[in-house]
Amino acid sequence: MKKVRLIALILVICMFAFVFTACDEIFKLNEERDFNQIVATVKYTTSVNGQSSTQSASILKGDLQASYNSYGYVYMNYYGMSAQEACNTLLDSLVQRRALIMFAKAYLITNKIENVNTTSLPENVKVESLLTDAEINRAIELTNDDMLESLKSVITELISDEEANNATSTPSKKPTANSDEIFKVRFDSDGGSAVSTQRVQDGLYAEKPENPTKDGYQFAGWFLNGELYDFETPVTGEITLTAKWYEYTAPRTVMPEAEEEEEEFDPQVGVTVERLPYFFSDEYLNPENSYLNFDDLDYDSEKYFAKLQDGLDELRSTLKKSYRDYNYFLTQQMETVLLEKFQRAINDTQSVSADDVQKEYESLIAQNKENFTLSGAYETSLKSSLTNTLYHSYTDANDRYGFVTNILLKFNADELKQLTDLVSAGNSTVEQIKDVRDALAQSHMVLISNPFYDPEAECENQGECKEENCDPMTCPYHSCNQTDENTEEQYNKMIEFVVTDGKAEIKYNITECATMAYMLTEWPAFTQGTKIGVVEQFANTMAQVDSYVTGGQLTVAQGIYWKQQLAKAWLYLVGDDTGATSSDSNNNGLGYLVKPESAGASGYISEFEELARDLISQGTASYGHVVGENFIDEKSTSTSPYAGIFIIFTTYVPYDTTSYAKYSTSSWETEGQLPLDYIITFNEEGGVTVNDLIEESLLSSKQTKEYNSITNEFINQKKYSVEKFDKVIQKIYED
Repeated sequence: MKKVRLIALILVICMFAFVFTACDEIFKLNEERDFNQIVATVKYTTSVNGQSSTQSASILKGDLQASYNSYGYVYMNYYGMSAQEACNTLLDSLVQRRALIMFAKAYLITNKIENVNTTSLPENVKVESLLTDAEINRAIELTNDDMLESLKSVITELISDEEANNATSTPSKKPTANSDEIFKVRFDSDGGSAVSTQRVQDGLYAEKPENPTKDGYQFAGWFLNGELYDFETPVTGEITLTAKWYEYTAPRTVMPEAEEEEEEFDPQVGVTVERLPYFFSDEYLNPENSYLNFDDLDYDSEKYFAKLQDGLDELRSTLKKSYRDYNYFLTQQMETVLLEKFQRAINDTQSVSADDVQKEYESLIAQNKENFTLSGAYETSLKSSLTNTLYHSYTDANDRYGFVTNILLKFNADELKQLTDLVSAGNSTVEQIKDVRDALAQSHMVLISNPFYDPEAECENQGECKEENCDPMTCPYHSCNQTDENTEEQYNKMIEFVVTDGKAEIKYNITECATMAYMLTEWPAFTQGTKIGVVEQFANTMAQVDSYVTGGQLTVAQGIYWKQQLAKAWLYLVGDDTGATSSDSNNNGLGYLVKPESAGASGYISEFEELARDLISQGTASYGHVVGENFIDEKSTSTSPYAGIFIIFTTYVPYDTTSYAKYSTSSWETEGQLPLDYIITFNEEGGVTVNDLIEESLLSSKQTKEYNSITNEFINQKKYSVEKFDKVIQKIYED
């Protein structure tokens, strides 16, 4: 009897298990059905190649729900809409997108755009078949990028949770006191900022204090009896910890990497392109294929790869719960690419003629002629783009504003002390002080930045520096800080400009370990024996550009561009003026603004300003050097220790007639208007002219106007029909 009851009980348990399992599946099925309910149906009827075409599509509740959850609060909180109004507004947006996709398909097929060549009606043609291989790859790439960002987020959270759990489960190492006796732990900062003495109970740890500071030095740690002190050592008696320092020169600002201009997408019509792998494919997920990139994230790449499978499983699970998959998002991106193709097709119907440009040019000049004068808007316009002003009424070509880059080779502390001592003594004439200054300049040695310095580079063999800061410039035990392998020949051509097979580039002939902020060898500012000085080398590189211009490998305009780039390279290699690399103080890269003499002093030291004005009169890309100071001028009472060798390069001269004459055969208009071929911005191709800017502006305006006209007419005139299912919609905003 008991056996029968036991079997019955097992059957009941199994039945309940089946029922609950079945219920769970029923719930999932109901949720999926709810997601796939239709909230609206969109239809578009038109004529395509002489045949009647009707396309239709449905908007699902899940899509509207997701949109409402993401953006509904924005419409309600910022636009004062009710929940119902917000939901309907978002639905209208989804409907309009769906209608535009239908419209785009019909437009592309009717007009046989790019690779579109089919006799089928739009309703029978998949979006993918209207795209080129390159466009399909663009959709795949965009989808993969979105998936990868989601994966990074998932794995980051997994690693964070794991580390938090490990930290919680690992008991902290806490010492126990040996007795009630208290010992003093003193800190000798060796000339650095003061550090308070600590009172520590016998057997407990001293607390590591904040690092002290000392001008011109870098802190290397606290030492006891010549050994780096471990602050997890029990204190059993009174001790004095001594700071260790290394002489330190802060690295110069690293030259920022040039921003790559986003290239206009090329659909590569008629070209067969290999299909990119999908995100979840073995090819994409194989680290050796380099599709997965976990650099510059919260944790090391190795940790992300270690958690890759867990992250993928969670990402797949999240997609499944939302009743979406990779193909869902790929389809969305293909439709986006189709709309881009549609807009590109409309844009291609627009053009700008030379007459259009001329008329706009004359119109702009007429608008600016009366209200743009030297005493009024001119000075203000110097800090903005010349595209805003095409007219200037000045007459004296030498009396002009301009911008210059300042490459300062600053005197060191010992050199400055010699000068300040002379000034302070008060028994030397200005001429005598300047003679000493010039002699110091001739013997001045320059600290050279490592052109390949990477602040994030990993250090090796740090020696005593490993505890605090492993800067090899301050650590005598660092493997990099031993022997300079660069030759005198390399130092004599630190920077070189070359053009090979039509490709111009700036070459650095000196190199050092990426962890080194500076080269190990200082170099003279002016030539000393067989060592060619920095000032002469700067001029030599400029002469190299001129030789390629003379030889016909570069145009004059390209030569100006490369001189600008060389000046920037030298600035970051040897320049000690931090303001010259700050966008706040150098007018967003234009350089220091120097006024004409008639407008009064610009506020710079006299030698600098005098030479700068002379260079500005010579035009953009002119250069020279001067030794200057601001504390021995006959009219000055200041004793500010600031002196050095200034290499001055003219970066930009508004209305530069001198430079214009070098690259154009046209004559400069006497009234002061900018010629159409005047270059506003120099680049590798030569430059962007006034004509280019006007043409680009007109074309963009016409394209936008035409696209908006076509799409707005389609949307506003409701050339499509919509059937909405209010009860399903209502459920969204009521819930």
